[in-house]
Amino acid sequence: MNRPVIFVTIFYIWGIVFCYLIFENNFFYLILLSLTVSGFITYIIIKKNFSLFVLILYFLLGNLLYYFQNFYLPHNHIRNFKNLEVVDNFDCVITQIPYLDENRTIFNADIKNIYIGDKKYENINGKIKITVENRFNQQFCYGDILNIKAKLKEPEKPKNLGEFDYKKYLAKEKIFYVVFTDDTKINKKGKRINNFFIYFAGKIREKFIDIIHTFLPEKEAKVLEGLLLGNQRAIPHEISDNFKKTGTAHILAVSGMNVGLISFFVFLFLKIINFPQKISAGIIIFFIWIFALITGFDASIVRASVMASFVLFGFVIDRDVDLINTLFSSALLILLFKTSDLFDIGFQLSYLATFGIVYFIDYVKKIEISWYGYIKEIFFSTITAQIFIVPVMINIFHQLSIISLIANFFIVPLSSLITLLGFTMWLAFFVWNESAKIFGASIFILIKIMLFIVDIMSKIPYASVSIKTLPAFFIVIYYLFFIFLPYDDIDFEYKKVSFKKITGLFLIFFFLVFILISDNKFQFYVLSVKQTNCVFLKTQKNKKILIMAYDKNKEINGIRNTIIPFLRYKGINNIDFLILYSIKNEKNITAITRNFNVKKIITDFGIKYIKNYTYIGNINEMLDKKTKIFINPERIQIEFKDKNIIFEKVLSEKFLDNKYIIYSCFYDFNILKKVCEKNICYINSKNKLFFKNKEFFDIKNVFDVGQKGMAMVEFF
Repeated sequence: MNRPVIFVTIFYIWGIVFCYLIFENNFFYLILLSLTVSGFITYIIIKKNFSLFVLILYFLLGNLLYYFQNFYLPHNHIRNFKNLEVVDNFDCVITQIPYLDENRTIFNADIKNIYIGDKKYENINGKIKITVENRFNQQFCYGDILNIKAKLKEPEKPKNLGEFDYKKYLAKEKIFYVVFTDDTKINKKGKRINNFFIYFAGKIREKFIDIIHTFLPEKEAKVLEGLLLGNQRAIPHEISDNFKKTGTAHILAVSGMNVGLISFFVFLFLKIINFPQKISAGIIIFFIWIFALITGFDASIVRASVMASFVLFGFVIDRDVDLINTLFSSALLILLFKTSDLFDIGFQLSYLATFGIVYFIDYVKKIEISWYGYIKEIFFSTITAQIFIVPVMINIFHQLSIISLIANFFIVPLSSLITLLGFTMWLAFFVWNESAKIFGASIFILIKIMLFIVDIMSKIPYASVSIKTLPAFFIVIYYLFFIFLPYDDIDFEYKKVSFKKITGLFLIFFFLVFILISDNKFQFYVLSVKQTNCVFLKTQKNKKILIMAYDKNKEINGIRNTIIPFLRYKGINNIDFLILYSIKNEKNITAITRNFNVKKIITDFGIKYIKNYTYIGNINEMLDKKTKIFINPERIQIEFKDKNIIFEKVLSEKFLDNKYIIYSCFYDFNILKKVCEKNICYINSKNKLFFKNKEFFDIKNVFDVGQKGMAMVEFF
């Protein structure tokens, strides 16, 4: 069997996926699993193929490890504890290097004791995610024992299409409860260092961050944090959006590039002092893993570190390394320790991109282009990596950068140079701290140039496009096509027409049709957004209307985390009407205008930073042959055939004798009750502006998107 580790890894991953399907979805897969294993065992007995027997063992190992790592809980686990709502406070130990997100500190902790009144329950087990608002700038470190007066809460499930499933994400880490508090309710009780290496890495990380912020202004320092340490949370939203639109966001995460530069940096230093090469390889491996520890063992950095370690170890023992074998070996090693990483998007993108580059390396070398070697390498590396990650990127983020190849051509070399200078600045600081100023100034200029290029490119119309979820059959054909593409002997012709060419043309044609063709249904969505109101409509002729109301002149994360992902999920690129009632915070408006092509903005107040907008007046317009829109300072009415949809600022008794679909921003309970006798009403109780009254749950025809999640109505 050629490259056996590939087959072993595939069967092991297959076992993990089967277990995931069985316990996450339904037990139909359990029957399928039993039949599959039985069939394989029968085949082994009849054919006496014991190589297949080994593969089945790895398949079962994937099943068992995934179950015990993700579903098995000890009896004293916090999830088995009843009545958590009455817990007054608890003790916990910080188990990871805390990281900052604006004015908040976020970390994981192991819970140890919980308190209910005068009772103390000891030896509790389980991880929790804690978010602390910094009021008095209390510092938290790995190993701190804390007493926290706060409630343990289960993360909420996503309430809108396209919204990130934070609860599912935490469950992969066996975290079932979150805590939101501030540092006035936290007392330090001591310190418990279970792992000195993590503690040491945390101190180094803090020092490195201090150096970055000492020699660079805040904005540039945050970008450098992302490049060197993978701290993407530190990067401002507008910068992050620009990198995403240009397809260069990967440089803001630690990756194989960082590992390669560290290896080069350490090797060069050891060569200057004339160190033996084989001993140097061992020292490089040590520094690679120290860096991986400092960055928090991100999936991409672990993958790169494992691969680099295999290559360097092969050099030490005088063995050539097969890159494909090395890639699959590193995946198997990582998944043996943590099976849930298979479903981590960073792990998937990292391995798919690397596989694309390694798999096509010999194929692209055959292509003769008279370019300078380094330029050709960047071009083909970007293409081959993009080929294998595009379907996953689309189905997860529903966004595809059209200018990715061009942007990466400029940004990758710049980011590599900035990263190398960043490492040099750290070293220079410890040798002679004044010399670090020179490197800091150079990095500042280069980051300015990089941000300027990214900003210019992100403003190109349709630099990135929103794309709906690709169907499974298309993804299967897509990957099979590119896996077989390098092999000329795997093809057949019919009347001199190549099957591969036909398949390639089909993929292109289907993809274009999938993007460009829209359904002809009238769609009405009420989104569940905290602290604001949002409605989205699409007419039969594909006219799109987005209505937002009331932000108290504060930046609302729900717009970024809910509305934008929803629009991307629906494949929306153009918004014909953006209608704003009291949306005054600049960041809330630019979050929409920066990500989508907005043709017309209608607002009830002046917007200094946007040139073309229309004041809300008495607007009466035909959207298409069957749809009219009426807009005035109090409400919006959309007529489609015999249907009437109302977006109402304050619910009035005007609609008592009609049959409308009404979304009300503000309402009086008694009026709501009357209006809903003949109309269907939507409200959002998650908006703190609303009158608090739980009695509406019992009212007929009232739908609360704040509690139940997004509402959708379709008319043919």
